[in-house]
Amino acid sequence: FLVERVPLLPDGAGRPGPGRIFSFWMGGYAVALPVVYGSWILTESLLGKPPISDNPLIPLLFESGSATDRFGMLLFVAVLAPVFEELLFRGIVLPSLRHRLGAAPAIFLSGLLFGAIHLDPSALLPLTCLGCVLGYVAHRGGSLVPAILLHSLWNAQSFVQLELLRRLA
Repeated sequence: FLVERVPLLPDGAGRPGPGRIFSFWMGGYAVALPVVYGSWILTESLLGKPPISDNPLIPLLFESGSATDRFGMLLFVAVLAPVFEELLFRGIVLPSLRHRLGAAPAIFLSGLLFGAIHLDPSALLPLTCLGCVLGYVAHRGGSLVPAILLHSLWNAQSFVQLELLRRLA
């Protein structure tokens, strides 16, 4: 099934070094911020409500009053989920689609699947945009490492934002 792969680690000839990984990680973040938040604003204006509000998992993240539980959730959201999702979507799905369809359609379709798998129809557009940025970073960066780092940073930032909003409410 997997006919071509995105290298996980940049440790061989022709694979990206730390400078390239860092530039794709931070460059991807710089692109993701306006693209994802722009699609968020568009979705909110079309639906009349924030895109994240329908996600059934968000309330579960913050039900516990325990700091230990929240730290565990942060670890899951910012480390484990990004590694798993990047291995799946950018390590397996993207290369398989790229082999059959070419880079641009593969990046879009893997991004759309990434958005859909989060089970939040109102957040489909922002999550698809994020998935497309992650796909581009993995494809052009030549490694899963910058996509994993970007995904981890994005999830950690989102977790902290939601925690701050919860405390202010």
